[in-house]
Amino acid sequence: QNQDALDTKLNDPNALAIDTSGRLLINDARNYFVRRLEDSGILSTIVGTGEKTYARDGHPLDSPINAVADMAMGPDGNLYLVTSQGQNVIMVDMASDDSYLSQRLTVIAGSPGAGPEPGFNEGTVPVEDVYFNSLSGITVSGNGTIYLSDSGSNLIRAITPESEVVTVAGEDEDHFPLIDENDPNKLTGPQKLAINQGKLYVADTGRHRIVTVDVATGGLTNVAGQTDAPGYQGDGGPLDQIFLDSPYSFTFDEYGNMVIADSGNDAIRAVLRGGVVDTVVGRGAGGYGGDEGPAEE
Repeated sequence: QNQDALDTKLNDPNALAIDTSGRLLINDARNYFVRRLEDSGILSTIVGTGEKTYARDGHPLDSPINAVADMAMGPDGNLYLVTSQGQNVIMVDMASDDSYLSQRLTVIAGSPGAGPEPGFNEGTVPVEDVYFNSLSGITVSGNGTIYLSDSGSNLIRAITPESEVVTVAGEDEDHFPLIDENDPNKLTGPQKLAINQGKLYVADTGRHRIVTVDVATGGLTNVAGQTDAPGYQGDGGPLDQIFLDSPYSFTFDEYGNMVIADSGNDAIRAVLRGGVVDTVVGRGAGGYGGDEGPAEE
């Protein structure tokens, strides 16, 4: 399982993270592993057994993982995962000394068989009683709050430091998912999320935009893309005027500038100097080519 990175066969790598030592972590989704790129160039397995079944508490290399949809490092230095089957939220204790005996995987929310089928809870519920529909994204705030995209319910949920689960975006006044397609606060298939400078950002993929969330009110504000208007325009202009097509994920550089995986356009787009947006990888057309050439080609 541990070999030279360029000789390792990955299967559907769908999420990345950087650990506290600056090493790249890769979710090797359909091999059912989380891998780490060591300084030596070796790709090592740090989570998973290769079995396609539900996670269980124990050592990370003794616990299977299945259908991991996203992962993120927390401010505590631990790795957090979400699965879209079993609807698990998982914490992996990433010991600073990499000691085998000190590492542990814990399922902190959701479990297979927790209910007759995936779903959601209205209002605030204890973490051990929560239902999720289809988890797709995770990020962790500085105070330890875990934010989750539940794309199956079109909601953003949060696990508080008090181990309660609340809905922070996408619900109506009766705590059910919004269904009015014209409501600007309705989410459609939300995917990845992140926190930058204290703000929670969400890729509202089905509505072709990236939004910030007011976690107190559930209100959404567009920061990139035009609501319900897929397109590939706006390079050379400001972020709030560009068009996107099914943006799936995004991140921020060291200066807080956004970099977007504009998946429907097969392009990576970024905020550059002067605040203008440009396509930095890809040409807006699918394909596989261009190794060792310019990124935009």
